[in-house]
Amino acid sequence: MGTFSELTELLAQVPLIVQVIAVALLPLVFFPTSLLWIAIGALHGISTGFVILTFAASLNFFLAYLIGNRFLRRWVEVLLRKYELEIPSFDEKGQWEFTIAVRLMPGLPQIVQSYFLAISNVRLDIYMIGSLLTQLGYAAAFLFMGTAIFKGELTLFLMACSFAIFLHLFYRIRAKRKGNNQRK
Repeated sequence: MGTFSELTELLAQVPLIVQVIAVALLPLVFFPTSLLWIAIGALHGISTGFVILTFAASLNFFLAYLIGNRFLRRWVEVLLRKYELEIPSFDEKGQWEFTIAVRLMPGLPQIVQSYFLAISNVRLDIYMIGSLLTQLGYAAAFLFMGTAIFKGELTLFLMACSFAIFLHLFYRIRAKRKGNNQRK
C-alpha cells in the first residue's frame, strides 16, 4: 500500500460490507487502525462513519479477544513458566482499571493493547465495554480528520487534531486523579 490516497481509493471501490470487514480484520495483522479510521471518515463522513466504525471496532475487539485469549494466552503461559512466572489475575474492579489503563497507554498500537488484555484474561464483557468506551472517542476524532482531509478543510482538520489531543489529555488526567484519590 503506497499512500493514504491509494488506501482510500481502494476502499471506495469495494462494497460497504467489504470495507467493514477490512476495518475489522486488517488491524488483527498489525495494519494501522488510525489510517483505516481516517479513510472511513473521508469516504462516509462523521455520522455514517461512526456507525461503521462502531460495528467494525466491536468485531475487531471481539476477534482479537478470541485470538488472544484462546490461542496466544497458552503460548505466553508456556513461555512464562520457563521463567517461573505466571500471568497475574485481577478482581473485577482491577480488570476495569487495567483495561482502561492499557487502552489509554500512549504509543502502544491498538491491536497490541487488545492482545495484551485478552492474554491477561480480562473478562470479555469488561474488555469489550472498556475498549469501546475509550476507543470510540478516538474514532470520532479520526473520522473528523478523514472528513476534513476529504473536504480539504484545514480548520476542521485542526479541530479534529485538537479534539484527539484533548481527549487523550482528559483520559490521562482523569486516570491520574483517580489514582491519587485511591492513595488517600
